[in-house]
Amino acid sequence: MYFGPYLLFWVSLPIFFGCLFLCCDFIIAYVSYFVKYFLEHYVGDEYQIIATGTRETHYFEQFKVPYYRVDITKKEEFSKLPNDIYAVVDLAGAMPARMKGYNPYKYIDVNIIGNLNILEYCRVNNADRILFAQSFGDIKDYGEQNPLLTVDLPRKFSFTSDHTIYVMSKNFAVDMIENYHQMYGLKKFMNW
Repeated sequence: MYFGPYLLFWVSLPIFFGCLFLCCDFIIAYVSYFVKYFLEHYVGDEYQIIATGTRETHYFEQFKVPYYRVDITKKEEFSKLPNDIYAVVDLAGAMPARMKGYNPYKYIDVNIIGNLNILEYCRVNNADRILFAQSFGDIKDYGEQNPLLTVDLPRKFSFTSDHTIYVMSKNFAVDMIENYHQMYGLKKFMNW
């Protein structure tokens, strides 16, 4: 049995999609890319990957990767996880393109409360770094002038769209990560 340090992969399946069959195919494929890449290219034995999500699944067994069912909106569920953590890859989030109907509370619950719980888990367990899947919704309008978008562009988005609360919640999550970086030294890496 392996006892850390661990690399955690977070996904939030039921928030992304209304249909389990379709959502698992999409998000598991996305996460499995990271897992497969790590397993194929990492030659050491210092780290072990752990996958987490809100759905029951046996998908990661084929990679011999432990899976923990954790709802990130519930702080008490983090006690299920090991505490010798090196890095967290945070792919969890509520997205408008995958949401059935419009429920802005899901954005707040998952993208803000859930990510705050992840950051607190990182802080309490002395995680060294976090990789976060940032939205490009706050800078996509720049693409009309220049197709090259970078994470350091000033935020520019509409306040009159059903995507506004989503974009604001993802931006707030990025700001919380910056706060934990500056206050606690948590290294941060953002991607789209």
